[in-house]
Amino acid sequence: LKKINLTTISIDFYNGMKMAIDEESNQDIKINFDVFDTKNRIDVIKILKSKGFIMTKFYRTNNEKLFNLPDFPYQDKYINNIKGFDDYNDIRMAYIDEGNQDSELTFLMLHGSPTWSYLWRHFIKEIVDANYRAVALDMIGFGRSDKPLDEKSYTFEAMRTSLINAIEYLDLKNIVLVVHE
Repeated sequence: LKKINLTTISIDFYNGMKMAIDEESNQDIKINFDVFDTKNRIDVIKILKSKGFIMTKFYRTNNEKLFNLPDFPYQDKYINNIKGFDDYNDIRMAYIDEGNQDSELTFLMLHGSPTWSYLWRHFIKEIVDANYRAVALDMIGFGRSDKPLDEKSYTFEAMRTSLINAIEYLDLKNIVLVVHE
């Protein structure tokens, strides 16, 4: 197999066209597949192998498809080079941080699988209206966050470390943990 290093893959959920840039040759590589569920993310590796390539990076969702959603006016923010996924250069975790930054309590919302921070859109509004801080993370592999293609990357330790890193990075205190699953 020919090994290549890809910077990112842009995902278009509507027409299935994917684009990647080979870092060494600077050539575009086009890949077609659907990415509507976790199984298909894993299948990306198989597709690349069948084309003679080994994927060593992650893909980055085209966020234009995740804007202008009903009842979701929240600006996306990112933590770059999130810990726990140290083998992936420039990997990003998306999050929403709204409301009173100096509030007594911070509501930290963690989605389950296969959702993302969009799940919390109505709850965020209620928290902000009550004058609290609302933080909703897109865990790595979901929503606006980057998605490693190697399924072995999604370990308990990697997810735990990325969550701790996000809490520290955002300096969250007095957390009320809200979970879904």
